[in-house]
Amino acid sequence: MYLIADSGSTKTDWKIVQNDGGILEFQTVGMNPFFTKISEVTEIAEKTFSTINTAEIQKIYFYGAGCINEEKCSTIISGLKPVFQNSAFEIFSDLTGAARALFGKDEGIAAILGTGCNSGYYDGEKIESNISPLGYILGDEGSGAYMGKKLIKGILRNEFSEEITSFFFNEYNLDKEKILDAVYRQAFPNRFLAQFSKFINKNISIPEIAEIPNNCFEDFISNMICKYKGCDILPLGIVGSVGFYFKEQLMQVCRNHNITIDKILLSPIDELVLFHEK
Repeated sequence: MYLIADSGSTKTDWKIVQNDGGILEFQTVGMNPFFTKISEVTEIAEKTFSTINTAEIQKIYFYGAGCINEEKCSTIISGLKPVFQNSAFEIFSDLTGAARALFGKDEGIAAILGTGCNSGYYDGEKIESNISPLGYILGDEGSGAYMGKKLIKGILRNEFSEEITSFFFNEYNLDKEKILDAVYRQAFPNRFLAQFSKFINKNISIPEIAEIPNNCFEDFISNMICKYKGCDILPLGIVGSVGFYFKEQLMQVCRNHNITIDKILLSPIDELVLFHEK
């Protein structure tokens, strides 16, 4: 048996592939090693797989946001090892997972648009080049956190109508003080901001709201995708909830830049199972 995990900043999808081909599915919170401690990884795994005979799992393929170097990968391994003591580990970035899910062993530009964002040129085996997304404070253009930040900024600066502002505050039971506290004092402000992409999607028929994803995707394409050599020739693939649920707006911005989207996936996990079956 082997286990495949795809972990973003908000959630982790797990699939255990059994010897008879059966699949067990689990979902937990995200485990980005920039924000998650070793002990927290262990606690999550212990609770999630308490009914599984983990000694039978021979290998774990873990694709994760924040798994960008040996130190961060070791956080995940050290956290999972007490639960999966007999398992061998292969840790990859979530971007590598996205690329394998989107293109298999073909080349293309892979991108993630979820809570955060990332992108890279994939040569069919590995991510050959990557423009750093810089995280939700400095970058992450086009992501859920980026959209949420645009919405919140507009709300707090009275750039929207009173009707929209009032509806927003009532919908989330928030005020200015609560928002600033969540962004500057509480844990996971990127998740807090990203949740508001759902409000944007639900109210996309309002012109001033519709401008938010349009502008965010323009920033994403201009500042990241257009910087890859051959971006107008290579296929572009997108993974993540923001890319999936705002696909109409994203595809229009791409058309404006003569960029072709080959595929948009809500999650890469099913395609990663197929990738490792081959």
